Amino acid sequence: MKKMILFWATAMALIACQRESEEIPPPLKPTPKEEVGLINAPDDPSLKWVALTENYYISEKEAQDLALKFAQQTQSIEKKQGVSLFSKEDALEVESIMTVKNTSNYSTFCRAVTSEQNDLYIVNFKNSKGFVLTSADKRIPGIFAYSDKGHWEENTSNPIQKILYEQLLQYIDLNRSLFEERKDKLAQEALESFTKDLPKQEKERLFKKYFDEKGKLKSNIARSVSFDPDDPDCIQGTDYEVFYDDWELVNETNVLLKTEWDQIGGYNSIVKNNNCSSGRTPVGCVAVAVGQIMAYHKKPAVFNGRLIHWDEMTASPSINFVSLQGREDIQHLLADLGNKEFLSINYTCDRSGASDENALSTFKKLGYANAILSDKYDIEKNLLANRPVYISAVDKPRYDRTREGHAWVIDGYKKYRASWKEVIYVECREKIYKSYVYVSLIHHNLGWGSGSNLWYRPELTHSNSKKVFGNYPKMDRFPYDIKVITNIY
Repeated sequence: MKKMILFWATAMALIACQRESEEIPPPLKPTPKEEVGLINAPDDPSLKWVALTENYYISEKEAQDLALKFAQQTQSIEKKQGVSLFSKEDALEVESIMTVKNTSNYSTFCRAVTSEQNDLYIVNFKNSKGFVLTSADKRIPGIFAYSDKGHWEENTSNPIQKILYEQLLQYIDLNRSLFEERKDKLAQEALESFTKDLPKQEKERLFKKYFDEKGKLKSNIARSVSFDPDDPDCIQGTDYEVFYDDWELVNETNVLLKTEWDQIGGYNSIVKNNNCSSGRTPVGCVAVAVGQIMAYHKKPAVFNGRLIHWDEMTASPSINFVSLQGREDIQHLLADLGNKEFLSINYTCDRSGASDENALSTFKKLGYANAILSDKYDIEKNLLANRPVYISAVDKPRYDRTREGHAWVIDGYKKYRASWKEVIYVECREKIYKSYVYVSLIHHNLGWGSGSNLWYRPELTHSNSKKVFGNYPKMDRFPYDIKVITNIY
């Protein structure tokens, strides 16, 4: 993957971007669609069982099985829709699985999987068929990110991957803290649910055994596998087990943009060169984001005095495979967007920056009168209305002059559902709970050419809301200064 580095120009609040040269069996039949519960509610019952058992660890095998099944069935759905890159004969196999452990300053490292508690697993598939980021901790369960092509780099320099990845680590850290604040209450609720049909005396015995007088959990429940192994009437098993069924797609927009434009490599051929030793300056991430959204809507018909041939410009994702007319129109569009009357881009040899406010005014000047710039937004609502969203963010607070930022486009939404079964053991008793798990993902077109785009969980960009406990806590300003332009049509 090409190296990607980003700079933040604090004086003018610019988004400034630098660009360097550079065998599975067939899926099972779908499960019945009866909906009996949501696990991503604030009082998620699965987290109650996690609190009661204090069983946080997700094994490598569990993570690999979940990632493989999710990716296989997701690609199987895409094949049926005719959008997958791979044929039906292609097998999806795991190439590597790495674990990530967060440190106090949110830096990360990857290593071969060990038995200690970690944050997440990175599962890469062979032959560059994509990757999955999935949880290593039952307190923060689920799929975090997915791509059907490429390979996750251990030390990613992709600016958006970097911003979202740091956000993900902080999301995990915050959710753990919120869980610990409510662990005792959750554990009490779990045991209350488990024992609701037991005689009063037995219920009181169990509560006295596992909770102190102040209601704090004093010991986790005894695993039945070691509780009384010689008793034939004692059900044996791990204290808390989860089993996923097939994944099905319940809502989507698919990927809206048909373009995968870049800042260099033909895209910046008519941008001023500024006597740069490395060639011409990059067109800028703001220009690419705005230009790709304009290309999606195919308006205006005339831009800056030039008739624009939108169909020819969008005939292929890359500028290298469109007609000469389409190529020249792309180059003029991205260069002219930098003019003072539009984005007013500040060009230098290693970065090209513009403000979000100029992006908004440019949209309005070009006929997108309903566009709104805000840090409060509903990304999914816009995507389900087939409207791509402009987004920008930085990775550090305002006082940090080294912070890095980027602008890009969110252009797709998918929501998957799988039925699941939870098996809980308390001493020699077993109970089974069934419900559904949901995974929502939004697609990020990073404006860094082909092969750099990916799907991430939407809550990682919902930074404006207050913290809410559960599988989907809203973060406070991480990453920093997220802004979006919505209602672009």
